[in-house]
Amino acid sequence: MKGGFFALALTFGALMAYADRISPSATITLDNGSPTTAGPDYDWTYTISVNDGDLGNVSSVEIFDVGGVVNVSAPCGSTCYFPVPDWSASYTSLGHGLYDVIFTNNYDDVGSSLDGFVIESTYHTGAQTPYSVTYSNGFDPGQTVGAPSAPTPEPASIGLTGLALLGLGAFKLRRS
Repeated sequence: MKGGFFALALTFGALMAYADRISPSATITLDNGSPTTAGPDYDWTYTISVNDGDLGNVSSVEIFDVGGVVNVSAPCGSTCYFPVPDWSASYTSLGHGLYDVIFTNNYDDVGSSLDGFVIESTYHTGAQTPYSVTYSNGFDPGQTVGAPSAPTPEPASIGLTGLALLGLGAFKLRRS
């Protein structure tokens, strides 16, 4: 009987210790109605939400391989500290019209959801693209969100272009 009680107490203690270690999980989602027209470009607006924690648990969110980025912006957050706001946004060119976009949490630790993260892009069509979340105590890769993407040519148009080039090549060979 003593051994059974000890095993039960040990199991209960282990479960309680594990419950204290539940990690927050954050997601970034594309808002309904996005993208919206912004002059000649398009605004893609996102919301960051945290489960089992608050925004203070999120250090940054990075969206990879975003097409046609012109500008990015982040909302103020719970307060707007001068000279550094609660959230900031930046992007890095990868070449060929692709960019990585990073939304960084500088001070915001209030609430579990915040809307108003904007990517301004020349593209109005999107695709699922990977993103990662960096927490104050770890990293979570491997999720996807809708983001602007460069249009891909259709196989038929590639074939037609290739045939035209072959025809020009054959014409030149005949003339020589």
